[in-house]
Amino acid sequence: MRTFIVENLMRSSFFFLFISVSLNGFSGIQNDSPIAIRPGGWEIVFHTGDVDIPVRMVASPEGTFSIVNDDEIISIQSVQWKNDSIHAKLPLFQTFLDCRFTSDSTFCGTFTDHSRNSNYEIPVTGKYTGSKEEVLFPVTKKFDVTFSPDNPDDLYKAVGIFSSDYHSGRLIGTFLTESGDYRYLEGKQMGNSFYLSCFDGSHLFYFSGITDGDSIKNGMFYSGKHWSEPWIAKADDKAELRDPDSLTKIRPDSGPFRFSALNLSRDTINFENDSFCGKVTIVQIFGSWCPNCSDESKFFKELYDQYGSAGLQIIPVAFERSLDWEQRKRAVSEQWKELGIPYPAFLAVYPGKQNPEKTFPMFEQISSFPTCIIIDKHGTVRKIHTGFYGPGTGVYYYNYTDRLNMFVAQLLKEL
Repeated sequence: MRTFIVENLMRSSFFFLFISVSLNGFSGIQNDSPIAIRPGGWEIVFHTGDVDIPVRMVASPEGTFSIVNDDEIISIQSVQWKNDSIHAKLPLFQTFLDCRFTSDSTFCGTFTDHSRNSNYEIPVTGKYTGSKEEVLFPVTKKFDVTFSPDNPDDLYKAVGIFSSDYHSGRLIGTFLTESGDYRYLEGKQMGNSFYLSCFDGSHLFYFSGITDGDSIKNGMFYSGKHWSEPWIAKADDKAELRDPDSLTKIRPDSGPFRFSALNLSRDTINFENDSFCGKVTIVQIFGSWCPNCSDESKFFKELYDQYGSAGLQIIPVAFERSLDWEQRKRAVSEQWKELGIPYPAFLAVYPGKQNPEKTFPMFEQISSFPTCIIIDKHGTVRKIHTGFYGPGTGVYYYNYTDRLNMFVAQLLKEL
């Protein structure tokens, strides 16, 4: 078995995405189901048509469920039971699980993503495994990664950070790209082949490949049932991406920073120089469908809690996939409520993830969700940061959030 050597791995245990099921007054799933669900380890498999994507799950003796990967806990507060079946809205996103327990150790159903369209469904099955989490003693390595290497139009670079345990074959890691990260991944290594997967309630990722010395070949990446592409990699302890603060540029002679957006009452709000005068402002370009954006929103909430009273304002502008106003409004307002964010979100006048330049024409190109624009007390754009490295990237996340915290504090002190 080939062992990955990974340097600077940001975590030593698997990502645990706990999905705790609220039973609307019931103390456990056994109370409202004719089937007593077996507690312990389960495996959920998403059947995309191209590949079967496995995700670990745990059922507790109290009847709650958890999808397991590292240290993040996401509770599902909206679950409807009917006999042996559940209809569950997954937190933060417009996604749903509908499952029927066919026995105490099996279930089948569908995953639906309404942010794409109501027909975006993936069949799921689940089975009881009884497995428990194993202690991980990883060896780690860093890789220079190229996605779509044979297609110049789609080619992009990434940094892969993987860790494997020789004895168990367990594998964890993540990919950093110039638009964000592919979150917490886990899987297995079997001889010289391996896979990594994750499900964050919205995105469903699966990566496979074959190790060949210090290289990875025949790699394939699947995102749900709608996207796939090849990838290759080579071990490189010095692999890095371009500076995220250098990727989005202001057009020459674009004039003062200004834009318009819609509040949730559908009124047009014009943000001009007076909107920024005397305050430090972060304009967040995001989408409620984007997990990297929700990671950024959580951090910005912490930043606002720390500096809001000192003059920091945050103006989030959402670019939703749907063209329907009520659906866009519902997606953003529900996410904001779940995250407990105290400042308002706005919707782009021109909806759709392809249209941020129509709202912000002063930029040459906006290539990533999220992108944040930092403006000083005089209305001058001081920094534009493309993408966001979430907590799954470990030291990259902490380094960036620490630097941004210090930069905001510096701007607040300026006259």
